[in-house]
Amino acid sequence: MSCKKEKHNHIKSSPKNIKSEKKDVVERFLSILWRKEVDFKFSTK
Repeated sequence: MSCKKEKHNHIKSSPKNIKSEKKDVVERFLSILWRKEVDFKFSTK
């Protein structure tokens, strides 16, 4: 029973965490893309 309760508690608190995690992932992805774009621009000049 305790395991089920923990999972249930996690589900209740997860929407905020999921949003912040998605935001972090998107920011990381964009920063990587930006770095690659900048590297490409400098390498083609």
